[in-house]
Amino acid sequence: MATDKKDYTAADRVSALRNTGLSERDAILVSMKRTKKELKKDSSPEACCSPGGERDPYPYGLEISLEDEGLTKLGITELPKVGDIVKLLANAKVESVSQNERVGQSPSRTVRLQITDLCLHDSDEADEDDEEAGE
Repeated sequence: MATDKKDYTAADRVSALRNTGLSERDAILVSMKRTKKELKKDSSPEACCSPGGERDPYPYGLEISLEDEGLTKLGITELPKVGDIVKLLANAKVESVSQNERVGQSPSRTVRLQITDLCLHDSDEADEDDEEAGE
């Protein structure tokens, strides 16, 4: 599957997501991995540390855990291997939004999402589906 390397602006992403005809194939995936500069700048307790002792490359709050009940609902009978990449498609309800500004600090914004619908499948399987569809 070809990957578009265009640098999309935040406005491009918001516009695409608000498009009512958006499908998972139209979605713009954005790497959430922090740059070395961002890792160095972030001294929050959440930023440190991963089980290996190094700073976690992904911001706090991006990890989800699926336990027996969720795995059963998704029809996952065989667990993936550690390190496998899976495709995730989800709908989420906005549970809360907040914006905060303090003297001497950059403003912060938070959106809390509750995943309401979820689909997972092997990344290889998803790529094969795209190829069969002529993508």
